[in-house]
Amino acid sequence: EAGYLIPKTILKAKLQPFGALTWKNFQGLDQASFQYDAGFNYLISAHNLKWTLQYSSRPVFNYVAGKQKVVDSRGSLILQTQIYF
Repeated sequence: EAGYLIPKTILKAKLQPFGALTWKNFQGLDQASFQYDAGFNYLISAHNLKWTLQYSSRPVFNYVAGKQKVVDSRGSLILQTQIYF
C-alpha cells in the first residue's frame, strides 16, 4: 500500500493518490490470487471532509478440473465520503 499527499491545489484542497497490491492465499480455495486497488482522496478543510474514488480489481473463482481456480477478474468503482465533526 502506498500513497502520496500532493500539496494544496488551486481549489484550496489536497489530492492524495494511492495504490495497493494484495496477495491472498485462503485455505478454502485451491489457488492464491492477486488484487489491486488504485484511486485518490480529495481532502477539503484539512481532514474534515474527504471524498474517495477507488477502483478495485477482484478475482473470479470457478471449478476447473475439480479445483477452484481464478478464471477471470472483475472490477468495482467505489465513491465514498467521510465527514468529521
